[in-house]
Amino acid sequence: MKLKRILLLLLFFSMVSLQAQQVVSGTVTDESGQPLPGVNVLVQGTSTGSVADFDGNYSIKAAQGAVLEFSYLGFIAQNVTVGTSTTIDVVLQEDVSLLDEVVVIGYGTSTKKDLVSSVASVKSDVLENQPVARVDQALQGRATGVEVTSNNGTPGTGATIRIRGNSSINGNNDPLYVVDGIPISQDMFSLNATTWGMNPNPLSSINPNDIESIEVLKDAAACGIYGSRGSNGVIIITTKKAKGSKLEINFSTKHGLSTPTKDPNVVGTEDWMQMYQEAWENDGNTGVPQNLPGNLTWEQAKQNNTDWWKEITHVGYKKEYNLSASFGISDKLKAYVSGSYNNNESYIKHNAFERYTGKINLSYNPSTKLTLAISTMFANTKTDLVGDPWSGGTGAAMGTALPIYPIYNEDGTYFKGAGNDANPVMVSELMDVYNDETRTINSLSLNYAPFKKLSFSFNGAVDYLKFLNNGFENKYLRSVDGDYTWNSRTNIFNYNYNLIANYNTSIGENEFVFMLGNELQYSKTTGERNEYDYDPESSNPENIIDYGIQEWRFLSYFGRINYKYKDRYIAQASLRF
Repeated sequence: MKLKRILLLLLFFSMVSLQAQQVVSGTVTDESGQPLPGVNVLVQGTSTGSVADFDGNYSIKAAQGAVLEFSYLGFIAQNVTVGTSTTIDVVLQEDVSLLDEVVVIGYGTSTKKDLVSSVASVKSDVLENQPVARVDQALQGRATGVEVTSNNGTPGTGATIRIRGNSSINGNNDPLYVVDGIPISQDMFSLNATTWGMNPNPLSSINPNDIESIEVLKDAAACGIYGSRGSNGVIIITTKKAKGSKLEINFSTKHGLSTPTKDPNVVGTEDWMQMYQEAWENDGNTGVPQNLPGNLTWEQAKQNNTDWWKEITHVGYKKEYNLSASFGISDKLKAYVSGSYNNNESYIKHNAFERYTGKINLSYNPSTKLTLAISTMFANTKTDLVGDPWSGGTGAAMGTALPIYPIYNEDGTYFKGAGNDANPVMVSELMDVYNDETRTINSLSLNYAPFKKLSFSFNGAVDYLKFLNNGFENKYLRSVDGDYTWNSRTNIFNYNYNLIANYNTSIGENEFVFMLGNELQYSKTTGERNEYDYDPESSNPENIIDYGIQEWRFLSYFGRINYKYKDRYIAQASLRF
């Protein structure tokens, strides 16, 4: 009887608990009644959450008295207490404090309240103290309409960035990257550079701690001002400058460990040989199989139990050091200086990313009408690469490299009875391949405002990139008497300038901003690959491949008109030819 009473009591409390939980749904809109897709809805104090769909509709389980938190980028968060009604519609108010925030747009700046185009902005206070080594990692999840996907987990590799999805099936869908006013070179594959199958990250040489802001232009307005180059969106990166005359020194360091998310569960020798024996017998054979892979005998195979995944992985160590100083040399001359070092080891042995950066920004204001700014950045990155997944890499460790294979023969040499792909440790230690990138971006800007309503500006920048892909293969891998080495070099020289005139005028309650400009961009790419075969029997011991010269020149004129009426409505028109 006591047991029945306890069971009935537990059932009663369970029913009460279930009745307390109810499905709450509704629609989230802004003050104009437009639905807000992607609004985060969270039950306060719990991990229960939901996200509003494209029409602003949401649904979530919550008990009476629970508090629902509604949050959305650019809007003031709102809390609502759940009552007896299961329908709760919420109207979020725009965060007015963000409307006066200055953002960088094509060839100029604007406040958010004066924008008619779609611009996502990420500021330095969001980027700082983030455990990331690359700019694309800092951008991930922090800009609406921007999708950032890591191509793989190896350090230094590129990421796929898509702004509002793919715009072309066969063409390039990468956005245009503009760093301190200059569109930078990005796609090494299209330049025929040797990269060992890895398309380097165009943003890997930029230290995230040097960035003041990242603006993402996402709609047709980007095409209007950047032409066809902006058809996939534009990512504008602005680096830090001195903000005051006082000396301000910042130092930060980050340390961490790199481990695989989950180790694969692979069979050992005993299980593998049991399955091999069963397959042998199911084929109509009897006795012990005599022909094992790798030309091993049954007894030799039983002596080995190699976990190849454990052999090619370890706990990687990450470290980063950043030092910067902002100060005023005089009342008119200010400077920002920074240096950084980053070493990012992967959990895969012999795979790492190393970067050195240095940056100087100088701003000089000789008068109230004239402003001069000079910026220079230097970076060197080195990425140690591993074999392809199917050729001595992680795929071989989980596939072609069987647990019955040893790492070494009895004489101490590497085991290669089943081919190179069956011994990823050997490939990892006898092959050395790395990408080395040296980059410098230098810019000069001059702004002159003879009158309050009229201003002229000149901006010029030079982007120089030297990309090396070097490799070495030990003769033991090649089964010949000589080693094999190669070094590939790609040089990219890219410069641009633009001249811009801005004029502001008002006619009654109508305000107009006119902008007219001229731009020239020039890029030249050269490359060469040298191959050296030290095999004395080779018919071609040295082979030199010249990539030739790729050049292109882009000259254009552009303009923009902004129209504002009673500080309430803005229209914008852009033209480029």
